[in-house]
Amino acid sequence: MIFHDGLMAWWEKGSQDLMAKLGFRDRQLRGLGSTNKGTRYEGKLPGDSPEVCRGLDAHGFADFERAVTYNCAVSSAYPVGDERRMSMGTPPAVSKTLIKCWTIAPTSERIVEDISAFPRVLGKIVAAEGCVVKDEFLRSGRRERRADGKGFCKNKPRASQRKATLKAAPLHPDCQEAYDAFVKGAKFNVVESDAESSSEEEEEEEEE
Repeated sequence: MIFHDGLMAWWEKGSQDLMAKLGFRDRQLRGLGSTNKGTRYEGKLPGDSPEVCRGLDAHGFADFERAVTYNCAVSSAYPVGDERRMSMGTPPAVSKTLIKCWTIAPTSERIVEDISAFPRVLGKIVAAEGCVVKDEFLRSGRRERRADGKGFCKNKPRASQRKATLKAAPLHPDCQEAYDAFVKGAKFNVVESDAESSSEEEEEEEEE
């Protein structure tokens, strides 16, 4: 099964025709019954609240964005031109960075955790008779809910306002050497090319 919240592009005729062509016409999670009969939501999903789109909108994209920022910062210790360096400076660099980070974030554990909450969220939506579920309606940015539940933040919340929910972003294997050097407080040494490294190793073996 595949699903999303009430994303307009998802339910356009062209999108639906494409999914039908790919064999997913009857594998989409959608609202059935008479509740939305005759409305724009008939046979679709209403609303665009992130609690309905588990795995990505709810937390996954936020995890992904955090991993991109974190790994770009860590790998900035590498010299420009190093294949392990990640950045958002040019379109090719952005593409390369996003592809790398997509392999580590969101983690499998976070995806399972997020999707496993779906039945609980659906139960709350049913109990609320289809209305927005206040404590599940989460946003990032200026309209994020306050930690005390009293309305929305007037400004984008600082990290210090969410310390209880902060978790370290995953580290890509390409960034491990730079991270280790940072933790040790040592200045990162530019890694020599394979050719230079092999040549020096051969000289040392000959001396021994």
